[in-house]
Amino acid sequence: MLNDLDVIDVQTGQDEERIQVASLNVALKVSNDNLSGFVELPILKIKEVTAEGAILLDEEYTPPHLNVLKDQAMLACLKNVTGMTKIRADVVSQRLVQGKAASASAVDFIMLQMLNRYETILRHLGQLEQVHPLEFVTLLRGYVGELSTFSSKNKRAPLLIDYEHSNLTSTISELNQV
Repeated sequence: MLNDLDVIDVQTGQDEERIQVASLNVALKVSNDNLSGFVELPILKIKEVTAEGAILLDEEYTPPHLNVLKDQAMLACLKNVTGMTKIRADVVSQRLVQGKAASASAVDFIMLQMLNRYETILRHLGQLEQVHPLEFVTLLRGYVGELSTFSSKNKRAPLLIDYEHSNLTSTISELNQV
């Protein structure tokens, strides 16, 4: 849908011109509708339709969006990871301060350095007004990779599913389990 719009050159304040601009043609459709010519952006997932006709939504579904801090599941993930990181950093720090396990102190020091780095970054993300899901997932994947050095048997990062902005539910669920 095109509309005509009269605009003025903002540099000179003169030379009014008529230009054509596109406008959004937003429509709610279901996945079995003909969607050719449309860009799909899922907003909810139907879990079940009861015999009485009631529609039950999938409460676990995370729709695509632009801000982690505006989604309950992603915000909970951020808070959970931040809290667990702080607890682990406190434990490792205490072990280093008390001088326990002298042979492991180099490993503990390196782990604490990594935990301190991610804790400060995670707290910073929680204080921002907007954090894009890709930025958040990229950070968490880096964190998983570094943690694997200390926690996995083969010292390698696990293979994670590909990031799909339209499938944030699977991405966040997987990162919560790691």
